[in-house]
Amino acid sequence: MPASASARRRQLARAWRRTATVSLGAMLLAFAAAAEARPVPPGVVATSQAAALPTPPESAQPQPAGPGRTFAVKSFARGFKAPLWVGHAPGDSAGVWVAQQNGQLYRVRSGKRILKLSIASRTKAEGEQGLLGVAFLPDYAKSKLLVLSSTNKAGDSRVELWKMGSSAKRARLVRTLLRVKQPFSNHNGGNVIFGAGNTLYFGLGDGGSADDPNRVAQTESSILGKIVRTTVSTSGTIRWLDVAYGLRNPWRFWFDKGRNELWVGDVGQNAIEEVDRIPLGESKAPNLGWSVFEGGQRDTAGDDALSGDGRLIWPVAAYRHGDDGCSITGGEIYSGTKIGALKGRYVYGDFCSGRLWSVEPKGDGVGPIRREAASVPQLTSFGSDTDGELYATSGSGTVYKLTK
Repeated sequence: MPASASARRRQLARAWRRTATVSLGAMLLAFAAAAEARPVPPGVVATSQAAALPTPPESAQPQPAGPGRTFAVKSFARGFKAPLWVGHAPGDSAGVWVAQQNGQLYRVRSGKRILKLSIASRTKAEGEQGLLGVAFLPDYAKSKLLVLSSTNKAGDSRVELWKMGSSAKRARLVRTLLRVKQPFSNHNGGNVIFGAGNTLYFGLGDGGSADDPNRVAQTESSILGKIVRTTVSTSGTIRWLDVAYGLRNPWRFWFDKGRNELWVGDVGQNAIEEVDRIPLGESKAPNLGWSVFEGGQRDTAGDDALSGDGRLIWPVAAYRHGDDGCSITGGEIYSGTKIGALKGRYVYGDFCSGRLWSVEPKGDGVGPIRREAASVPQLTSFGSDTDGELYATSGSGTVYKLTK
């Protein structure tokens, strides 16, 4: 790729989900000046010497990926404005739903799209902010309820329960499930997904800037840098519980019903992008290691020590920054029927490079990684229809469908 194109690719990536790089020199100077005076966040024990840290296993290191062609991609729908989410509504076998960063949610059928809901007037949509996640309740066909994850005009995260109406103007807010103050404009995470029943999972990044300056990912008293869950209802108390901590910016995770676990794509800092498998139902929320570790290597600019007593989980797949990209987009395991060679393989990719990979679960890890011949420019999300066929969204405005 020509140097100018490569530079443009990385510029686009930073504008979406990578660390804040505007006025980088000024930011670094500010961090250096404030480093000695920065207070230790609650729950973190200040030490004069870093505690002994575990040695990352070889399996946590970036592994070479063999070339392959398991699937192709074709254009499914065009003309969207920064689509960030694609998926389906339970009971709606004819439609595919697409959410734009600006707060608009569309239903696509037979090439035609209809605006079904808009929170554009309530949402700040720039950089890593906007309408970031959609999750339809399992009984959506009857209840018409769905959950939206977004940033408000102040840039703070919110998770809301909405009821669909007969038109976009008739959709209404039922209740707010969670509000989270954001210290910076990036690393908002924002994915929402239902697991078993009405259990909702929500992912939050470490609050932004770089190297987790407020040390929140390893601070159990902070909701930032965590995946949390709750049981959604139209009334009563909403209580959020930790599922995992030590995340930098979980950009897309998926619930594996058969294995009762989450597959997470966690965006790296300057070196490594990673895929993690988080088993559900453990007595203590596991720790993914950030900002002590970035993938399977030490982040010397991050936290000094791991906190809590959650089991440390290492990546099951990872790649280094460079030609492979610089910002992971987590995906799903293919459960459709039209691409036999892809059955049971987890598909993920990179926003910067557009590269796609697939891998088969093996034990509590993965088998050999396959770098697919297909690619999706400015890859922002994966999703599936009611038949389990996979789709991918591009920041350029196109929704793609995976095919033979």
